[in-house]
Amino acid sequence: MPETPLLAKEQLAKSILATRKEKNISGDALCEKASVSRNTLHLIENKCANARLDTIMNLAVALSVDPCYLFGQDSYPPPADERVKTFRASVAANIQRYRLLREISQNELAKRAGLPWGYASQIERKSLDLTLDVLDKIATACCCCCSA
Repeated sequence: MPETPLLAKEQLAKSILATRKEKNISGDALCEKASVSRNTLHLIENKCANARLDTIMNLAVALSVDPCYLFGQDSYPPPADERVKTFRASVAANIQRYRLLREISQNELAKRAGLPWGYASQIERKSLDLTLDVLDKIATACCCCCSA
């Protein structure tokens, strides 16, 4: 029987905790380096936070890992400055690519994901700092899933 994929926030929590332990980085040190509050890190590590892309990128940079590493099992080099600057655009482009591959309109994607009308358009214009819950909804609407 195949394993049930973890929700994005569960995978993020698991990866951050494991990476912190592996690199022997305290919570306080990570918070300072990533410019996030101790409460935010606590909520993320306890699968309670609906983390935003910018927060995820800040944590990845502080941990010296690519943000994709926090959601999978593959190893990636730390993100280059250019990747940090284009992270939102990359996520938006991938959402658009999956939407078009499945021949779904922006409004249909929003409807399937339970998002407001016009929301997919804002995403694809890179104007939103998406949350993990929204990304999970979009992945489900596009018939994709995060790997465990």
